[in-house]
Amino acid sequence: MILDFKVSHLKKWHQPTNSNQALIHFIKQAQNNAGFSNLELVKRMGFRNTNKAMRRLHHFERSGQLAPIYRQKIIQVLGLNKADIEQIEQQHSDHQWLQLALFIRHFNQIWSHRKMIVRHPDYANVSFPGLYLSVAYLQVPNYNLGLLLQHYMNGDWMESSVCCGDFHIVGAGGSPLSGRNTCHGFCGQCQNQKHYTTAQFGTLLKAHKAIKPVCEQRLTDKTMTDLLRDFSLLID
Repeated sequence: MILDFKVSHLKKWHQPTNSNQALIHFIKQAQNNAGFSNLELVKRMGFRNTNKAMRRLHHFERSGQLAPIYRQKIIQVLGLNKADIEQIEQQHSDHQWLQLALFIRHFNQIWSHRKMIVRHPDYANVSFPGLYLSVAYLQVPNYNLGLLLQHYMNGDWMESSVCCGDFHIVGAGGSPLSGRNTCHGFCGQCQNQKHYTTAQFGTLLKAHKAIKPVCEQRLTDKTMTDLLRDFSLLID
């Protein structure tokens, strides 16, 4: 199977930052209050490889992500409350996955406006955490709401034997060579979410390779929340 994902008309779209800014600010504030530079903080953490620890700290300052051992050391050195850290992390996780939850909860209303959404660049280019296609060793085109809806409209990215109704795949990743993969999505009938391995991963890739966006692929500041509000679909 030959897969070539160099598609010129699929360009980069807006992706909201996934970095945990609240956690970054919380820890940096504690570090500043303690009067520690990055180097001083790393030395007090006690790691032998100072350069590696510094790289990890710089990565945290960009992403808000900490490996458990570094997280534990920072809590100890700065005298932080572990419960405060966990609360900030949980709030960030809830916020990140809210857009996916809204998509699933209001899918029937979104589906009823699918033809308008896929033709409007502001809404077709909406993306959110959980909406993705990742392929090992290959560069794939960007992924967004419009493309996902087009797949559903073509009868692709759906399976009938995963749950009690048509199962809509939202994200997928894996290797076309080994066949190893993981997919996640939701059931159109009960709305339950599932992660699973599909035997149709190659079919998903072929469908995505063949897709032709209905509208221009460009940046958008719109989110799923904006779409629902603009279309008067946001129902509490």
